[in-house]
Amino acid sequence: MKVICSLNGIDGTGKTTQIEMLNQKYNNIIDSFSGLEKYKGFPKLSGQKLHNWWFNESSIQEFCDAIYESLNNRNKEIEKSKKNIIIIDKGILNFDARVKASLEIRGFDEKEIEKNIEKSKIKYKFKDIENLKILIYKETKSLEKIRDNNYERNQMDIYQRYQKAQINNIESAKEQFDVIIDYNKGIDKINNEIQKSIIKQYLNEMSKENYYINISKSLKYISNSMKYIDVKQNYTDEFVGITESIKLIYNKHWKNSQIYNVNMNIHTKRNKDEYKQILLDKATHLKRLNKKIKTKKIEEYKVPEFYKNILSCFIKELRSKVENLNLILIHGSVGRECIHNNWSDIDIIICINEYKFDTLDIISDLIKKYNKIKIGTTIYSKLEIESLNVDAKTLYALYLMQNDYILPVFIKDIDIIEISKEDLISKNLAVLPESIHKLKRLLYKNSEIDRQSIIKTLNLIMKAILINNNIFLRSYEEIFSTFAELYKIEKIDIAKYLNKEKMNEEELLSFAKKVIEIIIN
Repeated sequence: MKVICSLNGIDGTGKTTQIEMLNQKYNNIIDSFSGLEKYKGFPKLSGQKLHNWWFNESSIQEFCDAIYESLNNRNKEIEKSKKNIIIIDKGILNFDARVKASLEIRGFDEKEIEKNIEKSKIKYKFKDIENLKILIYKETKSLEKIRDNNYERNQMDIYQRYQKAQINNIESAKEQFDVIIDYNKGIDKINNEIQKSIIKQYLNEMSKENYYINISKSLKYISNSMKYIDVKQNYTDEFVGITESIKLIYNKHWKNSQIYNVNMNIHTKRNKDEYKQILLDKATHLKRLNKKIKTKKIEEYKVPEFYKNILSCFIKELRSKVENLNLILIHGSVGRECIHNNWSDIDIIICINEYKFDTLDIISDLIKKYNKIKIGTTIYSKLEIESLNVDAKTLYALYLMQNDYILPVFIKDIDIIEISKEDLISKNLAVLPESIHKLKRLLYKNSEIDRQSIIKTLNLIMKAILINNNIFLRSYEEIFSTFAELYKIEKIDIAKYLNKEKMNEEELLSFAKKVIEIIIN
């Protein structure tokens, strides 16, 4: 559990000073990271040579590559830190603003800049690891750095235009910062605001992980100091979270900068009702998706008429016989419109207001009527969906839905939670070991060859690994082909297997074995 906090702002807002103040007070719990100069990818230049490279000599792609490669390498160092609180001098939003400002004053077009930034981020597999972004906001540009570096007049002009462009870019990104602190508050008040924000985020992170604290005997007022959140690494069963009661205290008193130390008087929840409370707490704190989800009519699906007719009849009956439906989402190959006849099942996620076995019996009876094709339903309560208490396959489907790759045929009275790529990667990595061991058993020489199980398990494993590489694909063909390219192994034409043509099964087994050997050795 970490707070990775970036301090952002133009030059002259005191970011370095703030980090030094925090380090002096809390060096036992804080690790700090600053510029990019020492990280691989950044040019080994300084002074006027760096100025010339930055504003004149580098190509647009060379410039973007240098920034995002070194940023990515800084992230790797940050993730190695064993401290609970990480303070970064300039985060990703700040660097994005600087990159855009530098290239804008060199005359590059906005679309070209955005394209090259995104290209570099993908190239170096950059991901945003910050969970608290603080902006120290200052509207006026600073001349101190110019004077300190003895810039020539033409360089001063460039740097002033650069700062003005940087201010504009930060202004346009203001909504993306979690906390904005006015520079005019002064050094000490800014430092207090930073501390309060870090404590608040720390509690939020504890809450997300379903921790709770027993506060019955040891409440103690500690103002806005961070020294009481020095949590030891050996949590085991003794450290498991925040109760509703401390959250009420926290919400009630936060305006007065009050928070309570509980001297780590913490133990595991064991009450039978508390699992539901964990889901309720999680649902309360997860971020809602800030857009309306569209729906899609069955007749709009580009699938064979056979599938379309079954879907139309099944969904119509489902809606007429099941009350309190919140969501019907067709996913899998049918939802992505990548069907292989005689192979693709119909996969449907159904959310109902309350999970009742009587309702499940109704759905089960409906499915039995459509025996010409397998209809697989995954059924959740509203609370499970709103707390993301779902399996990896469902999480991926909800991620595709929030990004409009697939759309529900019905949605009503449900909060859709925002799912990040990091959430998806974490969930997929968690299911990998079980899937890998399943495939190993399927490939063992004494086992009977189950072509369908091998292909589906293999696809699941490769998809999880590709997602971990920020590669999101739709069809079996794309997944098999891209994985083979990424790991430089000979491709197989998986479509022939899916269409159940006669194939040399040794080819499939050989491919599956290579995948296993590559990823576990």
